[in-house]
Amino acid sequence: MLQWHQVAGLATWGLWLATNLKGEEAIHSLRRSGEPVANAVLLADPRNNWPLYYAILNNSEWEAKRGGSTHRTLAGLTAGAYALTAGLALLAPSRPAESDSYDSITAHKWLALLHFAALASLPALGKRIEEGGPKAAKRMQKVGWGGFGALTVAVGVFYF
Repeated sequence: MLQWHQVAGLATWGLWLATNLKGEEAIHSLRRSGEPVANAVLLADPRNNWPLYYAILNNSEWEAKRGGSTHRTLAGLTAGAYALTAGLALLAPSRPAESDSYDSITAHKWLALLHFAALASLPALGKRIEEGGPKAAKRMQKVGWGGFGALTVAVGVFYF
């Protein structure tokens, strides 16, 4: 089970990285969904239609023009791979008791709390982007990269 946990963990690491990179693309393409209509209204009569232009924009949700659906798909795959990896770790037989001193497995488990908390909070943060726009996306970006960093260190503690 340990070997399968390691393989699944590396796959999860790769999926999380791909998800974050697609998320970066999505953040940079955030636009209001009503922007085309608002622009058409403004161009029809720029002098008189500017209040309607702002009303349309301010009542439109934010959406990513590029990478958003791929990011969402990758996020689902990452969560599934993460659940598989965690399940393999939780179901693995425990090792014989050794000393209470620090070891890499202890560090790995403590870091799991950090990257699990990040992964668990990301869907809720993603839902806030439709209304909160770039500020909400930046918050999700920080949590996504922070969780990925914790996962990277959790993998790295075994090698350094």
